[in-house]
Amino acid sequence: MKLFRINFLIMLLLLISNTNTFAQDPDRATGTHNINQVGYFVTNIGQFYEWDGTFQRTMEYPINSGHICMYRQCIMIGVPVNVISAASGRYEEWDALPGYNAGNYEIAMSNDPSTWPDSGWPVQDEEGNYIILSQQDSYCVYCDSLNWRYYNNHEEDMLLNIRVHQSVYSWGVIGTEKFHILKFEIENNSDRELKEMYFNFYSDMDMGGISSGGEWLDDCVGFDKDRELVYFFDADKYSDEWDEENPFLTGVIFLKTPNDLGISDWHWIKASIDEVAVNSAFWDSVSYYLMKSDTMFFHNHPLLDVSDYFHLGDNPLNGTHWDDPTTSHITDESGNLIGTDVVAYICNGPFDVSPGERAEIWVAVMVGDNEEDLLAVADKIWEYYEDDFKIAIIPMPEIEAKVSDCIVDLYWSNKLDVEYINPILAIPENDLEGYILYRTTDPTLSNWTVLDTIHMLYKEDSVITEQAYHFQDKAVYNGFRYFYNLSAYRISPAGKLEQSILL
Repeated sequence: MKLFRINFLIMLLLLISNTNTFAQDPDRATGTHNINQVGYFVTNIGQFYEWDGTFQRTMEYPINSGHICMYRQCIMIGVPVNVISAASGRYEEWDALPGYNAGNYEIAMSNDPSTWPDSGWPVQDEEGNYIILSQQDSYCVYCDSLNWRYYNNHEEDMLLNIRVHQSVYSWGVIGTEKFHILKFEIENNSDRELKEMYFNFYSDMDMGGISSGGEWLDDCVGFDKDRELVYFFDADKYSDEWDEENPFLTGVIFLKTPNDLGISDWHWIKASIDEVAVNSAFWDSVSYYLMKSDTMFFHNHPLLDVSDYFHLGDNPLNGTHWDDPTTSHITDESGNLIGTDVVAYICNGPFDVSPGERAEIWVAVMVGDNEEDLLAVADKIWEYYEDDFKIAIIPMPEIEAKVSDCIVDLYWSNKLDVEYINPILAIPENDLEGYILYRTTDPTLSNWTVLDTIHMLYKEDSVITEQAYHFQDKAVYNGFRYFYNLSAYRISPAGKLEQSILL
């Protein structure tokens, strides 16, 4: 949650979000969506985890808690029978296209102009106006120039020549704190039609932790077709890694697909079976026919057992296309739910993309405190999607500080008082009520204390004063670290408190 907290060790330190340089190619870039309660790591090569296996704060909830549940998550796109993937972590088939960020290994983030290319924010309309949907957009473009079958075997006809325009959207207001929205525009940059294409949002989630305690061995998967939702949960509802009961759940929703089928195919696989090796034509066939739910390929191949890849149960919901999620709800001899090491192929297809055209897919990634909460978050996502994500955003006030002996003086301007207008209102006006000032000494930034609530005083002013507001904190001690958070707030028509930043 950068830009919102001020950190003091008698001298002022600004909390910023850094990304690691982990690739030799300077065009490759990363970033972390950190404006709400779910930290989500993004790259510009089609994957949402680190190249070298270093676990970033991706699907970390609450943010800064160290509770991370993602091992791998990426996109696969394939046609018969060539699949471009970022699932290996050892060989990437997607490669970054330059010119869409500042060239400093950081993905372009809408709330950080230092990451933008010289031409400005890379998403613009025909008149050059910036198009920014959320409080924290990221944008990048990548292509299949490292397609293994083309790059290593010189099979030029196996280069699909597609580009993926990836946007990720995040908000930090109440109701949006547990999800991120991903948009993929799959562009056919070739001179031939790409037929029978499938898209897979490959997800290897380890509920309850990724680094110790074997938490990846006791997961289960659920499916809700009405919500276009595949979700993951911990079988024994306890995280040995975190030493906590009821670890959170995570889910994936397909909001928009080229053929309007939503999740057309999905299957779960044991991670021990799905040991990805992207550099083989055989693997391309396994992935494509699994995305397509074609059991004949698996029946006919002597090295494959179809039961490892299809779990249809007694009454499959849609022929071979959807697994029965209860088949992942494995129990021990005593009937206790123990789960397994789940990987999910979450797919849409088939669809065709003509030369120069784009196919558009919208995906939501989300968390829930329990199943009821997860479904409520899913419903809220659909509500926002159907309203074109017209989310009333409360701007983020900036705070500055001066530190002296056992005193911290905090200042902020009246810019929001003077300039803010809520455009969603029938009659647009400034409906902000004031500011809430928080402080904590908790390094995880999880527990905060309200220092003061300050009513907005300068709505009738026309001149911006940089230090219009002042708060003096005398309850501090030299040598200790303090974090401050300033939040603007409003009261919604339903009587709920809405803030510009969630704690």
